Amino acid sequence: MSIPIDRAPEWEFLLPAPGRGDNAWVLGPCWLFCGHQVTAVTWIGAVTTLGALAPLYACSTCLSQLNAMVWDFADISSAAPVDGEGRRTALYRETAADHPASTFAGPGPLIRTPLGKRFAQLLGWPR
Repeated sequence: MSIPIDRAPEWEFLLPAPGRGDNAWVLGPCWLFCGHQVTAVTWIGAVTTLGALAPLYACSTCLSQLNAMVWDFADISSAAPVDGEGRRTALYRETAADHPASTFAGPGPLIRTPLGKRFAQLLGWPR
């Protein structure tokens, strides 16, 4: 269910009670990938930026996608090629740094999401 911009929302944005820990589902907008649907969401943490803090809520579909992205990162990180110094190739690098090339040998982990595909591309894995 989406709410048109020209209408006031028909839901109350509920902040989680500190220490409650029950992962209650409430009605509100999802902050992740579904286009901010107003649906059943659960609090998954907080987001901070300079001068502001906001609760982060997600629907079950977006939580499934986020879970798959986390597993893509974990699998790819643990299977990343090793550089000349014995360290795994980083998935996030400084933009100005010049890094030695790594080569990948083997089939690699299962890629579940576009983020996982991006990580594999950053490592030069054939897909």
